[in-house]
Amino acid sequence: MNYQHPELQASLAGEYVMGTLHGRARQRFEHLLEEDARLREQVRYWQQRLHPLTDRIAPIVPPISIWQQIAVRVGMGDEREHRSWIQRLGLNIPTLWPAAGVCLLVIAIAVVMLLPRPVAFDVDYSASIHNEQQQRLWDIAVDIQHQQLRLSPVAITSRGDTSVYELWLLPGDGTAPQSLGLLPTNDTVVIALSASIAWATANGLAVSIEPAGGSPTGLPTGPVVYQAAITAVNGS
Repeated sequence: MNYQHPELQASLAGEYVMGTLHGRARQRFEHLLEEDARLREQVRYWQQRLHPLTDRIAPIVPPISIWQQIAVRVGMGDEREHRSWIQRLGLNIPTLWPAAGVCLLVIAIAVVMLLPRPVAFDVDYSASIHNEQQQRLWDIAVDIQHQQLRLSPVAITSRGDTSVYELWLLPGDGTAPQSLGLLPTNDTVVIALSASIAWATANGLAVSIEPAGGSPTGLPTGPVVYQAAITAVNGS
């Protein structure tokens, strides 16, 4: 089995995050995770897509029979002794637990089948933004083939006001900086790139502080606080 195939990696990562990958298959997948950065990226993608769905699921109270069995197993008497106090707690509800579990499993499988598969990310250029103390703040990665830019915060927090950090490319021909988008402070984001950007001849990257929403002029309007060099990966 070719574990480097993008579609297979996406499918396995989705099953792994859902918890439907079991036994030796799960163990083998976890072993591959330790060695394959692209596979770890797929897992992070599915975690970001699937985990928020749990917030939409209302809590389900177990039926009275379950509470009675728990009481007996922990040594609190027989079922008849505890039937009355369970009912006084208002737990005498229809037995919906097993059916709800089946429904949630069906929904989760449907989500994995219907959500768009993540596109493989091949790093052609990379950069790291550091502060004056050489602490890494962001990691930047560029995928030329798929025209994607990945922005990953490492040790940065929001500014505490409405201002934002904006990333700029410094063209090698000395022309005006080109905006690459707003830098995140919480989660990794992947944004689409213009095919016209000349990465091979660029002089580097710069970060400026801009008002909410980014520069209103298309050029840096606030102070430039960080700069970084761009590194070609794998001979790009």
